[in-house]
Amino acid sequence: MGRPGGRELFLSAFRVCFAAALLGQVAPAWAEEEVLALTPFARAVLNGETALDVATIGDWQLACDNTARCTLLGHADMADPNHVVPHSTRSLAMRLEVGADGVTDKLELIPDAQLTEQVVDGIDWTGPFTLSIDNLRGAPVTVPYNRIVMAATDRAIVVDYLHGGLPLTGTDPLSGEQRLRLPFTGFAEAMAEVARRQRHLAEWRRVVARDDGPVRLVRAEPMELPVALLVSAEQMDWCGSGIDAADLAVFVDPNGAQIWQHSCPVSDGRNTLSRWIIQQAGASEAHLFRFPRTPGFAAEEMGTTLTTAAFAHDYGVIISDNIAWGGRDDCGSRAVWGWTGEAFVAVERRVSLVCQGLGVGDWLVTWRRDVIQDQETVQ
Repeated sequence: MGRPGGRELFLSAFRVCFAAALLGQVAPAWAEEEVLALTPFARAVLNGETALDVATIGDWQLACDNTARCTLLGHADMADPNHVVPHSTRSLAMRLEVGADGVTDKLELIPDAQLTEQVVDGIDWTGPFTLSIDNLRGAPVTVPYNRIVMAATDRAIVVDYLHGGLPLTGTDPLSGEQRLRLPFTGFAEAMAEVARRQRHLAEWRRVVARDDGPVRLVRAEPMELPVALLVSAEQMDWCGSGIDAADLAVFVDPNGAQIWQHSCPVSDGRNTLSRWIIQQAGASEAHLFRFPRTPGFAAEEMGTTLTTAAFAHDYGVIISDNIAWGGRDDCGSRAVWGWTGEAFVAVERRVSLVCQGLGVGDWLVTWRRDVIQDQETVQ
């Protein structure tokens, strides 16, 4: 069976994605019927790529990446945004990673980043708390209020407990009063959605050729602006600022390729836009680089313009941050592109739709690949 024409695939994808946008992150059943009308290949493409989108179910936001590894981030009371949080309690985020085999192989408890060590209203917020879960070590377990990576046995018990829909709280080890709230609402439904996405991604990975294998990155060094600019005025004057040395940065890699970054401020005062122009060694002209379309990336993270991007030249990667929600640095998205000596390739993309004090390293991952630097593979 031949592959569908571009118009057929586009129209079917548009119908499904539009329906999902209207009715929630997970496409409704009638929208999935539209997918069934596609050829098996087109259906695998569409289902696989939509499996990389972020979904919110109950207290959980979740996403899977191109390797079919999935991440869940839980925040207490996210399912009820109008819930009034008692002043005598604090939240504790929960982060789970589910391998492509469907097994939860990592569970972390992450404390509220906005919490101080000061005593407030006579309460030491940073004190230990007790997790009272049936069958967890045979007795209530008192743990410190800091980042905790649960051991495998404890992890399995907590996951089973959450599957049962039971509330998870931390109590004061002395008074027994509730001290911490943990996410629990909608966990079983969120895990069922993860399993559904992993089935789609398994088929996607089987039939679709992907550019996500290990890649060796090439480092670069800053260089002074050359006297003769091989970049044309038309290439530089895309944001109305003209050719201004203050907006230019130039790097050169060991093979002599030059990487030009031209930045332009935007009106929100938080972000900048930048274009990247490549001049290979010995070339008489430079060309504007177009970052390739990559599943799991947002539209503003691809194409000819990146948002708030910086070239970490020692590692050969561009880090592009999209701070879209009030200027906070605990939510948004981050795209990472690596320089191979010939082009930039997608390395990683992370996102968090919820501003709850989590650093970018804890955000959901929608794309990943191994990179090789100095004979070592870095994940």
